[in-house]
Amino acid sequence: MFGRRGKKGKAESEETGELSAPSTATLLGKKYAVLEVPESCVESVTSVVASAVNTKTLVATSSKKELASSIEFLAQLEKDASTTQKAAIAYVDLMGELKVNDLEVATGYTQWEQMYSMVLSHPCATDSPSVSRVMGKVEKIFKLKAYLVRMTRELSNDSLSLFPDFQQRLSVLKRLGYISEDGVVQVKGRVACEINTCEELVLTEMIFENVLANLEPEEIVAVLSALIFQEKSQSEPTLTSTLENTREVVKNIAESLGLIQLEQHLEIDPAVYCKGALNFGLMEVVYEWARGMPFKQLCELTDVQEGSIVRCIMRLDEVCREVRNAARVIGDPQLYRKMEVASEAIKRDVVFASSLYLS
Repeated sequence: MFGRRGKKGKAESEETGELSAPSTATLLGKKYAVLEVPESCVESVTSVVASAVNTKTLVATSSKKELASSIEFLAQLEKDASTTQKAAIAYVDLMGELKVNDLEVATGYTQWEQMYSMVLSHPCATDSPSVSRVMGKVEKIFKLKAYLVRMTRELSNDSLSLFPDFQQRLSVLKRLGYISEDGVVQVKGRVACEINTCEELVLTEMIFENVLANLEPEEIVAVLSALIFQEKSQSEPTLTSTLENTREVVKNIAESLGLIQLEQHLEIDPAVYCKGALNFGLMEVVYEWARGMPFKQLCELTDVQEGSIVRCIMRLDEVCREVRNAARVIGDPQLYRKMEVASEAIKRDVVFASSLYLS
């Protein structure tokens, strides 16, 4: 078979990765095709020369005479290959015949010769029936090894111990509508994926139950502080009626989530879950900070250390960014703008100074 490749054929071959066959027919009892092929389809070059074939005439005119000569030549080459010892065809010597003197090419060629010699020395190289039989066994061995690795991983002690917990948590997500029965992530699940700073289930439910939608920006950050603050405080915050009502709503959401997880056989106490997810100790502090109260007066509202207040407010900015991303996911421009305003309200003064070491 002789390759012919013009500019068009090259572009088509490289773009599609397929061989085009503009000319196919049967001649001398042999079916042939004139193909346009890229270099990637050339496996090797033999040292056999088709001296009886005028390749220029063949490529230019596709004359039947030259086609017949080509077919006879290729048929004889195939016959010789099948009867030659080790089924070998003489390949061109890159170093001797083509005078290649590149060290990298020479090294690669030497390695190829060694591997090719190993292939020819294998019994399957001269015994065609053995090839399919051996390859079938090799394929079976590889499949069994892959199956063994998969089963070993699935049957490991860690996997078995975590599997029931995984299934139970999966049931919780399905019941809450985060994923479908088929395991497809729903909108609530995509929103939960945006939350990384605090308890994602509680905050996601707050978003979808419009807890934040009816609040002002300073009230929103005050409520969100309950998801961030983790330290103990003896001082009871003084809250507005709106914040008091919102606090009860958020507590009910957390308790409901704890109850659902308990019903799905997770070892969770709803009251303990609620207490661990929420801490309202800095609601008043954050609310007043967002309204513009100086930091010195702010510290007089609580017994919490100044450093803890700063850390809480800084993490609140991260939560605002995550809720803003969640608002973008669900397509809520009003909540998105509120979170931008809330973020700007808390990013001021000493809390967000580049350094607390002041001269």
